[in-house]
Amino acid sequence: MILFKKTYIIHPYLFALFPVLSVFSTNIGQTNIVYLCVPVFALTVFVWIAHRTGRWFLKNDHISAILVSFLIIFIFSYDLFSHALLRLNIDGFIFKRHMYRMALYVPLSALVAYVIIKLNSKFNEMTKVLNLISILLVSLCIMQMGYFSFKLSDEHSTVASDSVPDIKNNITTPDIYYIILDGYAREDVLKEVFSYDNSDFTHILREKGFFIPKQARSNYAITNLSIPSSTNLNYLHSGNQYTESENDAKIFLENRGYKYYHISSTIWENGKGPLLDLNNFFANEFTLLILRKTVVDSIAPRFNLYAYFLRQAILYDFEKLNSMPSIPGKKFVLAHIMAPHPPYIFGPNGEYTMIVPLDISMNIFKTPWDNKNGYVNQLRFVNKKIKETLEIIIKESKQPPIIILQADHGPHLSVDKDNEARISMRILNAYHLPNGGNQVLYDTITPINTFRVIFNYYFDYGIPLLADKCYYSAFSSPYMYSDLTDFVSSDITLNESEK
Repeated sequence: MILFKKTYIIHPYLFALFPVLSVFSTNIGQTNIVYLCVPVFALTVFVWIAHRTGRWFLKNDHISAILVSFLIIFIFSYDLFSHALLRLNIDGFIFKRHMYRMALYVPLSALVAYVIIKLNSKFNEMTKVLNLISILLVSLCIMQMGYFSFKLSDEHSTVASDSVPDIKNNITTPDIYYIILDGYAREDVLKEVFSYDNSDFTHILREKGFFIPKQARSNYAITNLSIPSSTNLNYLHSGNQYTESENDAKIFLENRGYKYYHISSTIWENGKGPLLDLNNFFANEFTLLILRKTVVDSIAPRFNLYAYFLRQAILYDFEKLNSMPSIPGKKFVLAHIMAPHPPYIFGPNGEYTMIVPLDISMNIFKTPWDNKNGYVNQLRFVNKKIKETLEIIIKESKQPPIIILQADHGPHLSVDKDNEARISMRILNAYHLPNGGNQVLYDTITPINTFRVIFNYYFDYGIPLLADKCYYSAFSSPYMYSDLTDFVSSDITLNESEK
């Protein structure tokens, strides 16, 4: 009994602290240490209340603490479990939706907890083991934080720069802005499907010197395939693992003295940056990143739990883009803006609007995309912000910049597969290539050839263009492609009867 009392219970608190420190350690230098306060305090209070409540019900301090630790592990292990399932490909089926992953995660977690507790009646000894494991995990994080802090302080810029870059016709290399507007539909789709005339916006683009291909199409209908393929200048094949922030276009330009800037309002890849300073002590992107590691992430899309963060991130994206021309040196800016993609959180003038989650649950809208009025209103706001941004970039750049304004895919409406392919792969695609660059563009160009054309013209790269293909696939099996190039390119009108 004396030994039992001397065994201090610390593992629930340390298990709760570990994921916060882990995320912070991988993002040192990108977020302020004060942002640790809110998640650490909230988790400490949660563990204390859960532990005391369990002890009151179970009449056993150790069992209560062990169950709380399992609960913390359950909450924070979903991200690892989810990523592991996403790597599986069972005859073309991928666990793309949270509901598929949760259907396995919940019973498996409950079974593991039951077996461990059922087979181990020595809760005092189990407490010692869990204490030791939690101490080791937290210590590992602290050492990692120290290592990354030292590495960051000792880091020097190593941007590669050729002494005499190979430039065609003595053209001075301009800044390059690759602005991706997620889910932005082509003009004919907006008119025929959404009953919205977007010609005023496209007319303004043409007045500013943009070339807009008449048959603008995406190569894929899914973001995770579309952006990596365009920035890596090649089609993807099953098993290839690419990220948005690391790509061949970036490497090519860095080797020619460019500085790379990645602006994104999406939630980060594998829990890593870029983190954005939203100047909110309680609701900041570090806190959001912690939430994305938990089971909360499985229900967040359904109930728009991240709407506030996404609004702030999108607005921050435009602010950051507007500040880019003032930064000295050659720049390659990749900005991925999650709009007009749902959730619809902007009215036409930027006011806060949000679809009621039950509208989807009650099948008023089968998918968030089906709220056509919400989509158009958000697109109108995006148009206003983009016009302001383009004015600033073009006016304040020291020399005419390269600007690519491009969607990764179009809207995904709940229609039959044929029309889904046409609608989701007909996109906005506009090029501002100064010093005669527009002359090498053509009406059927797709994102796969965007950087091939640019590198050939401005850097005399000599890389051949690829066939402009449209590969359609479903979210659940992204690598099971159908070549629908001719179908998507056809002039068939998307009449209301077909929707």
